[in-house]
Amino acid sequence: MNIQIDRPALEEIAECLVSDRVTHRILDRKFQELNIVEPIAAEPDQAKLHGLKSGVDYYVMKPSKRDRLLTAVQIKYRESGGNGVLQLIKTIYPIEAYVADREEFREFCNRINRILRFSGTEYREDGQFHRVTRTRDLSEAEHRAKKVENKMATRRVHPEVQKFCKAEYMQENYFHAVFEAVKGLAERIREKTGLCIDGVGLVRQAFERKNDNLPKLAFNKLTTENELNEHDGFVQLLVGSFQFFRNPIAHTPRILWQHDIDDAVDCLTMISFLNYRLDECYPTTR
Repeated sequence: MNIQIDRPALEEIAECLVSDRVTHRILDRKFQELNIVEPIAAEPDQAKLHGLKSGVDYYVMKPSKRDRLLTAVQIKYRESGGNGVLQLIKTIYPIEAYVADREEFREFCNRINRILRFSGTEYREDGQFHRVTRTRDLSEAEHRAKKVENKMATRRVHPEVQKFCKAEYMQENYFHAVFEAVKGLAERIREKTGLCIDGVGLVRQAFERKNDNLPKLAFNKLTTENELNEHDGFVQLLVGSFQFFRNPIAHTPRILWQHDIDDAVDCLTMISFLNYRLDECYPTTR
C-alpha cells in the first residue's frame, strides 16, 4: 500500500497518537524499535534518564509526548512517505496490546480514520490498514448530518443528542452517531453520581432501590406507589436502552450495522427522551 499524506495532516496524526496509555518509556522503546533517531546531542542527564548511551544518536528527546510524536511522524514521513507514517501508527497502537480493551482500540481507530480517510486509508479493528474511497471534503458528512437534522426537525431533541447529528460525528456514519450518543448518556450519569463504571452496571448502581434504601439518583420523590413504579420503569428503560443500543453496537463491526437513516433517527430520539428524563433526576440524601 503506497499512500500520500498531506503535510498538514501530520500534526493531526501526531495529536491522535497522544494518550495517557502511551508513556514516555513506551515511546523510547517504540522509537528504538523503528530506529527513529534525532541526530542531535542531548544533555548527559537526559540520556541517562532514558537509558541511552552518551555519544550516540538519541531517540527523539523532547519535553512533551506530543512534540516527540510530531517529530517522529515527520522523520518517518521524510524517510518513507505515507507508508512510514502508517508503520509508526501500527507500531504505537498494535491490536495485540488491546485484546482486553477492544473499545479503547475502536475509539482510537475512529479518531485516526477521520484523518486517514483523506488519504484513502482506514485502520480497522483487525489491526490492518485497508483501502477506502478517498474523502475529498466534508460535504458528504455535512449532507448526511443535514438529512438527519431535517428528519428530527419536528421532534424535541435534547442538546446532548443534537451535537451527534453534526458533520464531524456523521463523518463516521449513523452507526457512530448513535454509539456516541449512548456513550454521552452514560457519561451524564457518571457526572451526576461520581461512579466510574459503565453500561447496565452503571444504571443499576445509580438508580436501583435495594432493601428500601434510597438510590443514588431518583426520578421523582419516591413517596407513593405510583412514583416508585415510575422510577423503576425509568430504570428499566435505561437498562433496556443500554442493552439494545450500546452492547450490540459495541460488539458489531460498523459495516454489519444494517440500519438506515430512519432507524438512526428513531434511536437518537429515544436517547434524547432519556436525556430529558435524566434532567429531572436528582441526587438523594442517603
